[in-house]
Amino acid sequence: MKTFLKILAYQIIQTHVLNPAKPGYRIPPAEPTYIFVAVPTTPRKQMPQIVPLSPVSGTVAPELLLISPGSSLSDSSNRTTTPEPAALSSPTTAPGSVSPPEFLAMSPGSPLSERSNGTTPGVPGSPLSERSNGTTPGVPGSPLSERSNGTTPGVPGSPLSERSNGTTPGVPGSPLSERSNGTTPGEPVTVSSPTIEGSTCESADIATNPQPEQVEEEPVCVASYLQHVKSCMRESCGELEKDRSMESHYVDVHLLQRKVQVKSGKNANKCLEKEMVFLSEAERRKATLTRKQVFNDGQMRKKQVITLLGKPGTGKSTFIKRLCLDWAKGGLPRFRYVFSLNCKTFNLTQPDYSLRRLLFDLPTSLHCEDPEAVFKHVVSTPKEVLIIFDSFEDFKDHEGLLHSPATCAKAGGFSIKQLFSGLFLKRLLKGCTLFISTRPSGVLTPLLRKVDSILELRGFSPVEIDLYASRYFTDVPRGASALTKMKLQKYVYSLCSNPLLCRYTCFLLDYHLDNRHYALPSTLTGLALRVLSLCLKLTSQTQDQETPDISRLCTLAWDFLSTHNCLATDEQLGSTDLRDYGLATEILASHTVGSSDSTGETISYSFAHALIQNLLASLHLVLSDNVNDKALVSQTMGTSRRRRPQGEWLAMVQQFTMGLLFQNCKLQVSSILHTTTSTASTAKKKAMESHVESLKAGEMAPGKLLELCHCVYETSSKKLMKHLVKNLPDTISLCGAQLTPPDVYVFWHLLQNTKALKRQFCIDVQDTGITLCGLKELVGLDCVTSYRAPLADTIAMWEELQQSGETDLLGSAMNKLTLHPFKATQEDHINNLALLIQIHRDRNLPHRYSASLEHNIPAVRQLEKLDFELGPNTGPVIFPKLALIIPTLGSLIHLDLEKNMIGNSGAELLADVLNSLSSLKMLNLSQNSIGDRGLEKLAPALAATPSLQGLSLYNNLIGEGGAERLALVLPEMRSLIDLDVGFNNFANVGAQKLSDSLKCCPWMKSLGLWNASITYGKLQHLHQLDKRIRIQHL
Repeated sequence: MKTFLKILAYQIIQTHVLNPAKPGYRIPPAEPTYIFVAVPTTPRKQMPQIVPLSPVSGTVAPELLLISPGSSLSDSSNRTTTPEPAALSSPTTAPGSVSPPEFLAMSPGSPLSERSNGTTPGVPGSPLSERSNGTTPGVPGSPLSERSNGTTPGVPGSPLSERSNGTTPGVPGSPLSERSNGTTPGEPVTVSSPTIEGSTCESADIATNPQPEQVEEEPVCVASYLQHVKSCMRESCGELEKDRSMESHYVDVHLLQRKVQVKSGKNANKCLEKEMVFLSEAERRKATLTRKQVFNDGQMRKKQVITLLGKPGTGKSTFIKRLCLDWAKGGLPRFRYVFSLNCKTFNLTQPDYSLRRLLFDLPTSLHCEDPEAVFKHVVSTPKEVLIIFDSFEDFKDHEGLLHSPATCAKAGGFSIKQLFSGLFLKRLLKGCTLFISTRPSGVLTPLLRKVDSILELRGFSPVEIDLYASRYFTDVPRGASALTKMKLQKYVYSLCSNPLLCRYTCFLLDYHLDNRHYALPSTLTGLALRVLSLCLKLTSQTQDQETPDISRLCTLAWDFLSTHNCLATDEQLGSTDLRDYGLATEILASHTVGSSDSTGETISYSFAHALIQNLLASLHLVLSDNVNDKALVSQTMGTSRRRRPQGEWLAMVQQFTMGLLFQNCKLQVSSILHTTTSTASTAKKKAMESHVESLKAGEMAPGKLLELCHCVYETSSKKLMKHLVKNLPDTISLCGAQLTPPDVYVFWHLLQNTKALKRQFCIDVQDTGITLCGLKELVGLDCVTSYRAPLADTIAMWEELQQSGETDLLGSAMNKLTLHPFKATQEDHINNLALLIQIHRDRNLPHRYSASLEHNIPAVRQLEKLDFELGPNTGPVIFPKLALIIPTLGSLIHLDLEKNMIGNSGAELLADVLNSLSSLKMLNLSQNSIGDRGLEKLAPALAATPSLQGLSLYNNLIGEGGAERLALVLPEMRSLIDLDVGFNNFANVGAQKLSDSLKCCPWMKSLGLWNASITYGKLQHLHQLDKRIRIQHL
């Protein structure tokens, strides 16, 4: 080491010594150089240290005094004052030497960061930039600015403030009193600087604790702006609906924390059903959040992009209004600024926006006296900024959202799409929080992987439906009466899980409640028609005029859906009377948007709610003579190749179209439109009926099957219902389709009302998010002979049935459960299986007051196939739990443990329980890191398994000893047909042993033997001797 230091010092000196050929040569002061000398370190580390010295003064380079051991220069170096090079003096050491700290963490001569603003480290007197606030480095006694706080970073002699925690920069672990002079007890050398005597320090050493980006001083106008914004938000967000305040009528719906399952492969992310992880009832309880917890999470710093998912009518915009009201009333203390933007009002194509204009200069922006000053403060405090994008499904220009040139907050010339992308990708206003609301199958779906937190509004639970009704009807007896009528119509009550439909139902009942014989409709079409008819009637009575012809609104509704548009102008509406009437009935909502030439603002109009827009669009399709039967089928049932409405839009239009064609609803339609009949309506009905009958329900994906069930239900046609049920497969899998309460009711109704067909079904509702109530309804059907559901939900349902005294249904539910085949992909799957086996063994449910069960669980006895797919990370940890319950699974035929890395210890655990699997025929132990030690105990257990026909030990760590051990027991495995030991570690000797043993096993059909350690010639020779030996992996 000493030799290396000598060579290094010699090279540096030779490089920077004065050139004798040029006596006038001087080292440029802007590029200081240093001489490295070896000095002793502390006794506990006998390694020489390198300290750079200035070639001019022999002082320690000031760059080294700017940082503490192991730290680096922060971006905020502009807040420090470059110190004068401090001379070294010591009564016990020679001049020019120093007892340095143990670590010096910076290369000499390295420049300061970009924030240094023109200072030249190590050169006394180098000018500082304007940001240096008036200090003059290298001039003793130069006054420090107010921003410097009297500290000189890197000079141990400078007094530190109370926040310095008693440490001396550059000297690790040195004790320092509250107002010390910077001396370090026990050190023979002191470093002092005359420029800081008597100064005080307000903060800890900046180099030791790097400071965040500089925060601009808050302008005076900020307080007045925020006061104005909060006042406006309290006024605009305080009303939930007409004559109902947010505080008195809002029902705080719980949120669900969702996750995205990362998948690979082409087109893996095109639909949400393939990405979202569906949660069981038990998992949903754990993942439930309240509104106040959204921004109070301890991991919130990592959750800068949050998405709120919800189907139409679930209350996404209302939830955002509630958040804004909370902030305006002093809630959400984490955020100083909240900006709420409605994507419907964006003019997305013009590239002339900046972030400041987006936040302050849009027509919907609140007034700000000095937007430039406020925006400057916003940019300086990004972590205190919340930006909300509402109705993101109306974002039109959504191509290329993962690519944005917008990286500078102060730059302009961008489209709003580019600005959004910059915020979304955390390249613009980095540190701010982005909150985006959209529909589950909207524009943002392919980008959910980039989102930090995914929340979902699931709608009202039965308890929340009752709470909303009690707040809607202030009179208690009327509220109780309305709730009774709701529950009498089960389908409408299930629809009330959607807050908007719950409001519409209460609206109908409030008007008709005095009529004792009034009954709610039984279909979604009937409910929507009655709501629209009543709205028009009440508006006409209020304005004392006849109901105008709204067929123009019906045409616009369909045009907007088919073209993915959301805003209409006065010219498109065609009549000011129609516009005013639409606003009065709340069919339309007005929006202030920018003009096309960016010189002013205009008023545009959108449909207030998707439900009414879809109903009007369906009325247009059914009653318009311009739409023939073929066009109706192609545009609503998804047979057209043209771009068409997707997701919830299309599904709802399908339902309304079928309902309008098949139901007798002329009375309601006549109160809405002046024209109630179409010459082609009969042809359209026949065309739709023929199309439905031609569909093959048994080949449909779960989501499409549910859409078909809803369409058939809306027709109320027993003929179509029987046709649909008759063509359902015996095993109905709904996995991957989210089952809402209306979905469950429609499916239950179809199966319940077709008993005459005497069909029997096995239904699979895993990964559907079905509620316990819905699961109980389906399991109770006589035509459902078996079912598969999340085990945690199944056990919870059994507990509810036992507690409610429904013993017959409990026994039926336990007998109908099937586990075959069982696939474990999570730890909870094994835990729940273990709990189920315990119930089976003890005949007792786990809850506290459970009574003894009359029967055990047949599904446990009948389980024949188990796939353990927890993977190499979790598999080794959870496998011991599986090994404990394997002896109970005596009927197991197929056990797949591939790719779990259970190792030798796992193989030994398996060997202990294999004797209980007398029916086992197939065992897959591929890719489990099993070596010779594991096979030593496993081989005899395999030989004792009487029914084993297939064994795979592919790609393990079996060496020569393991191959020999396996060869010894191979003749004892009389039922074994196929053995695969390819891709292991044994070589020619082991291969020969197995080949010799194979000769004693004429019943075997194949032996997989390919191995990189076996020579090619040896493999070819063995294969020629016995064609049963495979030398390539299948």
